[in-house]
Amino acid sequence: MVEERRLKFLNIISYDFILVLISGILDLIITLFRSHFLYAVSSFFQFIVINPSVALGDALGLLFVLQASLLGLFIGGIIIMSITFAINYSRFRTEYEEGIPLSTIISSRIITSSKLSSIANWIRDRVEPYVKASAELSSPTEIGIKYTAYFLISLLIVIPLSVTLSLALISPFPFIILLFPLIFIFYPEQMYKSKAREARDNIQDELPFFIVLITIITASGTTIYEAIKKVIEFPIFKFIKREALLILRDIDFFGKSPLDALEHRAKVTLNRDYSWFLAGYTSVIRSGGDVEAYLFQKAREFLNWLQFRWRFYAERTSFLGELIVILFLIFPMFLVALAFFTNGAIISFLLVIPILFGTILYAITINNRPKYMDNIGLNSIQLLVAFFSLFLVSGLVEIFINKIYYSIGLGLLAFSIVFTMFTYGQVKEINDVENSLPQFLRDITEFRKIGYDIGRAIRALALEKKYRPEFNRVLEEIVKQDAMGIPITRAKVNTRSWLGKFALTTVQILIESGAVRPDLLEYLTEFTLNFVQSKKEAFSRMRVYQVLGVLTPVLLIVTILISIVIMGSFSIVSIPNALGVPQIPNIITQLILSPLTVIEMFTFIFMTSFTIGLLVTKALYGTIQYMILPAITLAIALLSIHSFNIIEPIILKFFSI
Repeated sequence: MVEERRLKFLNIISYDFILVLISGILDLIITLFRSHFLYAVSSFFQFIVINPSVALGDALGLLFVLQASLLGLFIGGIIIMSITFAINYSRFRTEYEEGIPLSTIISSRIITSSKLSSIANWIRDRVEPYVKASAELSSPTEIGIKYTAYFLISLLIVIPLSVTLSLALISPFPFIILLFPLIFIFYPEQMYKSKAREARDNIQDELPFFIVLITIITASGTTIYEAIKKVIEFPIFKFIKREALLILRDIDFFGKSPLDALEHRAKVTLNRDYSWFLAGYTSVIRSGGDVEAYLFQKAREFLNWLQFRWRFYAERTSFLGELIVILFLIFPMFLVALAFFTNGAIISFLLVIPILFGTILYAITINNRPKYMDNIGLNSIQLLVAFFSLFLVSGLVEIFINKIYYSIGLGLLAFSIVFTMFTYGQVKEINDVENSLPQFLRDITEFRKIGYDIGRAIRALALEKKYRPEFNRVLEEIVKQDAMGIPITRAKVNTRSWLGKFALTTVQILIESGAVRPDLLEYLTEFTLNFVQSKKEAFSRMRVYQVLGVLTPVLLIVTILISIVIMGSFSIVSIPNALGVPQIPNIITQLILSPLTVIEMFTFIFMTSFTIGLLVTKALYGTIQYMILPAITLAIALLSIHSFNIIEPIILKFFSI
């Protein structure tokens, strides 16, 4: 397989282009390593010609002739290729003047050219499996043609540019840019490989909910084909929906049976669990097994997996708390101690810690936290207001107080408060909906058990207003749409909670199917309740992480102050002058507590408080836009820094200094 790919790659580029490229590269190599080549060739000639001077002259002549030949071959090849381009350009221009779109002209030239089509086909073969796995609707052939065109355009730019620079600089080094067009040959494969991996991870987040939905729909008597159409019709999933679109395309346009279409997706996807689920489903149907029992079993497995995932995430978060202690408390203390030996210059590295370590910990948090599509965000006007408050407060503080660290701290505090004001209601809505969902589902299940219509049950529960305010609002909007003539099954579920959309949409699908079995509602209630409880348990386990984030400013100010006091307390041992040893003044306290050092330390405390607040917010709420924790940590940091002169005597007294 590898050898076949190598042969395909060697066939995609014409021999004249390869010859021109190799001649330029060889000429560059000889120029770069002239002394090495000269030594090797002259050593060889010494076996033939005993005189070293004659051998050296022959070696110089050989290298000169070889370089001249390679350079001539390179320039001549470029001239021939330029003439070929001029001829083809006249044909392009004629077709373009006739009204043919430029993209069509380029595509037809690439397809009809044996050399260019080989490049396009090679790119197509490399990206095709990843395009299918990523559920992209792009055509691999179109991708190959597009990047082949980019390759040609870049060649037309870099060839004259490299020649011009080489002649202007009298150097072969500019020929290195001839390697740039190769990026367009290899980049598509890496890009779509990354998209396929992203699709694999995102499908994993949605898969448990998809399996629950398919289980409930299928158990209500709906075929798998109709179930897939429901996934597309209702806006629940983002990435599973793309999979459903491709399955439906294979069925409706390519004439495949539903089972064949499912088996095809099972083969091409990179997500192992999704592949096993589809393959197992088709196998059970083909073998005549109990499909409903299989689906309920898989749904139970993924519910257990969800609970384990939240528990594992909570345990991993405790590990992040340990990293915060090491990176933001112990490491800065080490730098302050090290400043004792470096005249305080290393203190400046404190400002790098929040950015560097914060980015690393943020990436770890993103990779470990379960991802769900809760709609939390600010519009462009709200973003402008937040940034305006940041710059306004920072400017006013700098004008009236004239301390840059207060400008940074108060500016970030104002920024965080504005963000919190805009997102507080959104987070409250999500919490209200998720906490009310299990009770609501339990209520409509009881209504259904006594023979009540689900639509009437929803209207009755909306009038009672027995749930949390935001969930009552969601029910009222559904009932209002029903009163306006929009059936409950088609009413828009207007909530920012993705779990709320999933549960209520599943109820809508059940109502539309006409077979609302109480046991299916009970199963949906159980799944929703277990998910909410798993999430709450994970949050309770992360409480220590939250407390650590809030106390970080106090711990930082005390830690740094202790380090400074201890280092500043060292005094030189008094040695009698009779020994003739000169006394050295104690300058450590003045050195470490210089005005610039104080500014750097306090700025570091503000930046660290803001960074840790963002990390804890991301870990708890899945977004950094709800900045209540950064606001709290910054407020505590302001109080801690403002109390620095009060804390310092206490620390001195504690250490008896």
